[in-house]
Amino acid sequence: MEKKLILVNRLSPGDILMMTGAIRDLKLMHPNFLIDVRSPSSEIFWYNPRLTPLRDEDGEMIDMQYPLIHKSGATGAHFSDGHRLFLQEYLKVKIPKTSMYPEIFLSQDEINWVNQLKSEFDYEGPYWIINAGIKTDYTLKQYPFYQEVVDLLKDKITFVQ
Repeated sequence: MEKKLILVNRLSPGDILMMTGAIRDLKLMHPNFLIDVRSPSSEIFWYNPRLTPLRDEDGEMIDMQYPLIHKSGATGAHFSDGHRLFLQEYLKVKIPKTSMYPEIFLSQDEINWVNQLKSEFDYEGPYWIINAGIKTDYTLKQYPFYQEVVDLLKDKITFVQ
């Protein structure tokens, strides 16, 4: 029997991205669950083959949480376990962990676009992507030294922001 779920996550993009692992593990163990997502970072879920478009009135809305975060550093559990364990308890089903990595799926055009830096800036070679934003909810997530790192490594690494 199908069960329709709409996972609602209003957190920051990184937290929302980590929810993709819980979706993967839930679908692998329970393919009868139809899942859709509501979030301010919906682009994370574009092209995700594990999702099924649902209307709000057609599924059970679940306000996603990860209470495990409040035990961070004390349990030995990884941050990637948070959403999965929440869903496991909420749904009263077993959801084994398959990986700690989140998932992002690309369109065929994105896959075919071999090197954006080559086409846009005529650059071929390795590079690091850097996001110089901050999160104000936790001081460890404020990194004031991005520019200093880029300056120190300017002759060794090409950075993209």
